[in-house]
Amino acid sequence: MMPASSTILLALALPALAAAAPTLPEAQARVTVEADQPLRTMDRHRLLGTNIALWNEARTYADPVIRRWIRDLDVPLIRIPGGSWGDITFWNGAGPRRPDGTVDSARTGPDGYPAIDYTRYAPAIITENDGTIRKGGWHGHVDVRTLHEWVRDEGARAVVIVNGGTGRPVDAAEWVRWSRSMGWAVEYWEVGNELDGGWEAGHVKPDGKELTAAEYSARYAAFVAAMKAVDATIKVGPAAVGFGPGSFGEAVLRDHADLIDFFPVHTYPVLGSDPVETAFAKLATLGAQVAELRAVIRRVAPARADTLPVTYTEWNGATHVGAHDLTPALWSALWIGELFRAGVESANEWDAMNGEDGYGLVTTADPPARKAQYWAFWLWANRMGDTLLTATRTGDDAVSVVATRSRGEVQVMLVNRDRDRPARVRVRVKGFSPAARGRLTTLSAREYLWDTAAKRPRWSSLPTPSSMMIGPGFDVTVPPDAIVVASLPARGTALAPRPPVTREPGAPVLSFLLPPESYAEGRIEGWLVATRPDGNPWADPLGDATLSTEGPARLLAGSVRLAEAAGRFSFTATVAGTATMRATLGPITASATLLIRSAVPRPVVLWEFESPVLDNAKYNSNWTLSTDATVRPNQSVARVEFGGLSPEGRNRQTVLKIYDFPPREKLDR
Repeated sequence: MMPASSTILLALALPALAAAAPTLPEAQARVTVEADQPLRTMDRHRLLGTNIALWNEARTYADPVIRRWIRDLDVPLIRIPGGSWGDITFWNGAGPRRPDGTVDSARTGPDGYPAIDYTRYAPAIITENDGTIRKGGWHGHVDVRTLHEWVRDEGARAVVIVNGGTGRPVDAAEWVRWSRSMGWAVEYWEVGNELDGGWEAGHVKPDGKELTAAEYSARYAAFVAAMKAVDATIKVGPAAVGFGPGSFGEAVLRDHADLIDFFPVHTYPVLGSDPVETAFAKLATLGAQVAELRAVIRRVAPARADTLPVTYTEWNGATHVGAHDLTPALWSALWIGELFRAGVESANEWDAMNGEDGYGLVTTADPPARKAQYWAFWLWANRMGDTLLTATRTGDDAVSVVATRSRGEVQVMLVNRDRDRPARVRVRVKGFSPAARGRLTTLSAREYLWDTAAKRPRWSSLPTPSSMMIGPGFDVTVPPDAIVVASLPARGTALAPRPPVTREPGAPVLSFLLPPESYAEGRIEGWLVATRPDGNPWADPLGDATLSTEGPARLLAGSVRLAEAAGRFSFTATVAGTATMRATLGPITASATLLIRSAVPRPVVLWEFESPVLDNAKYNSNWTLSTDATVRPNQSVARVEFGGLSPEGRNRQTVLKIYDFPPREKLDR
């Protein structure tokens, strides 16, 4: 996983609106699908791969619910053993592993590498960035065998990162041999991970010098020779590296294009500080990136220009502002469409299982939950087709469309990025004769709602199916911040019976989802929720609820949409105090209070180090200063080891001194 670029986020106070505005009307858009103009045909599931890692806990891999959820996505490719950990993992720990499972860090051979006994197997061992065996530290929650077995049990094939950073060709070759003997299905083998980056183990060599493009190119050739001597049929590719002029990618393509079976790319285009609008604008970067890579291949290895497969073995965009609501689902659904359109051979998002941050298909909490991004994968796996069609949109810019065809039907995915108002979309399909009735599948706030206070989904359930009348032209209403897939069977296709219409008994229960407290600055968001008595979302569409406030809060609209059982509303506050929110839906009412604190200057600086190697010319401490890769998965943090409760001597008072800050445009000093 590659760290994001440095950036700064400034919190700006917005003026309160003078008066509440009415509920916004539907936006209008027109979509035309050319069903007889295919753009590309492939197994779309190859774009739905993911990553798993040695640091995920054993209970997570054993959880039958998580296993079923991943299986429901029909994921074909799962990458191991965990991003940057690929360059510090010796897949076999036999030799350094003692019988009790502990690791003897002194068990090295005459070449300084871990003394691995490849006549038997023991769980993997992890090295430090300098290649020495990690002393008394953490070597992962599970072993490589567990990862391979989990991939097999999910019906997938592995994408394996061999240790191109601190390992040797022989270690990679023995992994190939072992996987064959065990019957593991491996689709691709990558020689290292992001080895042109200073954050990656192996980029800085034992002599303190940085790995060069020419050296990596030679290293890659040596690994390929050793691995294919064991099995000439395997597919090997370089580490995901840059490919511009003078890059590692350009060097290996120029020197050894005939040894490259696929070229992997990593991208995290969305920064943590990006607002939602910026995040969606960055969808366009994918096609440009693939075109740039193809241009490099044409220039330095023209014989492979049209034949070398491009894979994305790490990608994600769920780090932007609002990364816990439905936005990651909308973004990822459109990104998968861009992967399809750009001619990408296969893709693996980062990653299958994660905690509370924006990444991950499912949470590793207890109990686990399916996150928003999961449902983008589910829709592509279960509701879309294998032939991408030409589709255009006019009108509302917040609406996006991706159309496919397979199984005797056309599928039209409509995404409404507007967070406040629904979109009315007129769809016209050319070159295809649909049946009289089709199916809509909706992912909206009724199916997924994030609870900010609880830091987990309030609910996360299957997208809702419904029956619809169709023809060459038909209308679809897409709720705010939602995805609707229209499935159009061909004329003469036998249709499933129309589902019976049922009504919820009784009346809904209204409640507010609000942050526990906020500051008197900017725009504050909350949700009004309509549920059944058991806490599940109300199934029937409801009218708008009326909102009012007491105290310092001022609403931006006097009503909130409840057609999807949960509606987002916004308000501002200019002074501190306690605000009371009230909602009315016919005879049903709800209220909640919110503590608003005085606005204070709260600058937020997002600065991620580009390298975990702490150069003494740039960083200094009176204590022992190092990096630690065990605190955060796939990331290194600065580690200061205190030799006692106080420094030795009055002058030893500096925990961390930074001599070299980012340039002024990245960090206001």
